[in-house]
Amino acid sequence: MPGKVIYPTAWINLYLLLDDFGQPEPDRLITLSGTPIELHVEKNAYTEADTVEVVLDLEDFPFDPRIIRGATVEAFAADAEQVDDAATFWRGKSMDELRQLALFAGVIDEDEATFDEKHRHIRLKGRDYTAFMLDAEMPVPTLAWVKDGKRLSFRELIRVILDKRKTTENLVVEVRGDLPEICPAEYKRRADKQTTSGKATTDKTSKRKTRDGETIWDVIQEIALEAGLIVYVDLDTVVIREPATIFGTKLDERRLVTYTLGSDVASLVKTRMLGRQSDIGVLVTSFSNGVSRFARSFEGSKAAASGVRKEVAASGLGASAGNRIVDTEKSDATHLRRFVVRGIEDQTQLQRIADQLSQLIRHHEMEGTLETAELVDSSGRGVQRIGYGDPLVLELSDAVQSIGFKPLEQQIQDLASKGYTKPQASKIALSIERLQVPFYVHKVSYDFSTRDAEGFKCSIDIRSRKQVDLTTTGG
Repeated sequence: MPGKVIYPTAWINLYLLLDDFGQPEPDRLITLSGTPIELHVEKNAYTEADTVEVVLDLEDFPFDPRIIRGATVEAFAADAEQVDDAATFWRGKSMDELRQLALFAGVIDEDEATFDEKHRHIRLKGRDYTAFMLDAEMPVPTLAWVKDGKRLSFRELIRVILDKRKTTENLVVEVRGDLPEICPAEYKRRADKQTTSGKATTDKTSKRKTRDGETIWDVIQEIALEAGLIVYVDLDTVVIREPATIFGTKLDERRLVTYTLGSDVASLVKTRMLGRQSDIGVLVTSFSNGVSRFARSFEGSKAAASGVRKEVAASGLGASAGNRIVDTEKSDATHLRRFVVRGIEDQTQLQRIADQLSQLIRHHEMEGTLETAELVDSSGRGVQRIGYGDPLVLELSDAVQSIGFKPLEQQIQDLASKGYTKPQASKIALSIERLQVPFYVHKVSYDFSTRDAEGFKCSIDIRSRKQVDLTTTGG
C-alpha cells in the first residue's frame, strides 16, 4: 500500500490468512502495510471490545479479497514530521517506538467491498483481542483455582483460562497498580448454585462448573467482579487493576491526561441529567485475611453517616419554595448494587463507605465530550495511550474565563456584584467548589482521513463524579 503523507498520519499493518480451499500450502500468511484512506478507532469501556474500521483502496490489494480467510490488524498514529515518504518514516521505527504509537490491535470481523464509478475500496471492521474471549465458550467443564494443593492467584487463574485456547495463549497478563496477591479461593463463595442434593449452598469451594453457553469473557468478568477488580485488554495485554474511577486511590501520574480549554481543545460540551433515581440499595463486601465483612446502605437511610438527603417535592403552581423541601424516608430496596473493597476491618468504616456509594449512585454523573486535533495533551502525553479510566484534568487558557475555575473568594465577590447577598453568594460558591470532582476518560474515538484537509480528530468522552473515600476519616 502507498505511504501517502498527512500530518498527523496513520499507518496499519494487516496480517491476512488466505483460504487454502482444502489444499495444503506452505505459506498462506500475507502482510500488508501502508496508510489507509480512512481509519476510525474507538476505545470503549473496559467490559466492551474496542473497535476499528479501515478503508483501503482495492488497488492496494495484490489479490481478490474473497480469498481472505482471517485477518488481524494493527493501527498506529504519529506526527509524520513532514517527511517525503511515510513508508520510510514508519518502517524506521523500532518495536518500542511502534508500541508507544499504537492505537489498536485486534481481529477483523467483516469486510465489505464497494465498486462504483467513483470507488474501488474495501472497508474492514474489527474488534480488539477482547473479541477472542467474547466469542469463545469455556473449553473445560470445571474451572479450578487450586492446583497441586496450591491456591492459584487471580493472575495465575486468568493465565490458565487464556492458555486453554490457541487464539489467546499469546496474550500477556499484567497486574497494574499496587495490588496484593489475591487468590479466588479466598473470596469465591460457591462453585455452583446447586449442590448434588439440589439445594443452594454458600460453602467455599475450589472450583466452579461452567454454565451452558458461558464464554471465557463471562468467567473472567465474574471472578473479577467478586474480587472488586477490573479486567480489560490493552493491545496484546490482559490488564488487571482496581477500579480507580470509583474508589479514591493514589493518583497514578503516569496515566494523568491534561487538556487546556481554549488552547489544545477545540470544543468542550458538558451535560448532566437531573432525573431522580430511587429504590437504590448497596451491598459492600470487604475481604481481609480470609474474613468477609458486609455493609448495606439503602436510599434515604437516616442512619447514613453522610446525613439525610433533601429532595424537592412536587407541589401546586405558585406554592412557596420553603415548603417544598422534604426528608426522604428509608425505602425497601429490591435491588442491591454490589461492591468489593479489601482490608477494611472496622464495621463502622465499612458502613460509611456503603453510604457514600449509595449517595454516589443516586446522583447522575456529569458527562462531557471534548474534541482536539492534537496528537498530544497539554503535558505532552500522546493521545495513542489514552484509555478508559484515565484521570483527566481540564484547565483554562487566559482567553477563557469561568466562575468554576476562580478562587472561592473571587467567586463570592463576583456573585455579590450581581446582586446576591453574601450568604447566598457564599452558598453558591461553596457548591461550585465542591463540584470540582475528578473527570475520567469513558471513551476515546480517533478519526483519520486522507480525504480531509485537517486529517485527524480525537474525541474524548469524559465523566465526573466524587470518588469514595476509603480512609477512616471524612464524610
